[in-house]
Amino acid sequence: MINLFNKIKAVCLVVSLLGFSSVVLAAPPTIWGAKHKIPYMPYSPVAYQIIYVTVFDGSDANISVIAFDDRGNKFDLEVVSTASVGTVTQLSPVILSELEAHGFTSSRAAFEITVNNPNAIVYASYSINGSYRGFVPVERTYILKNPNPETEE
Repeated sequence: MINLFNKIKAVCLVVSLLGFSSVVLAAPPTIWGAKHKIPYMPYSPVAYQIIYVTVFDGSDANISVIAFDDRGNKFDLEVVSTASVGTVTQLSPVILSELEAHGFTSSRAAFEITVNNPNAIVYASYSINGSYRGFVPVERTYILKNPNPETEE
């Protein structure tokens, strides 16, 4: 999707005024960041969570997390980490620590991870007893404007 925006140089709108046509050029929208949804992650003494964020281009990015458990509880963990450009940032330990601090006791969770850089990718999987590894598809949706305009990030 972001490649589409990068390829579009301008959007042309034809405006008719008094029988004349004018072309108005507008720049493509600026993408502020992306929301990444992880629909399932197991938590148990034998389950190991694997969640990474990689920022490929642009600037360092703040990472905020909202979690939901299988009982309908919502855990707003806020900003849990910052990912630097050109690095792979492991989120699993900090997310688990924050969940426990917020009273999480369930065996399953889903996540909404917001990264304020559209060039970031989130990877998610898990391991059970170190032998089984489950890949979790991550849905990415771009955010066109800062959801918290009072901050510069």
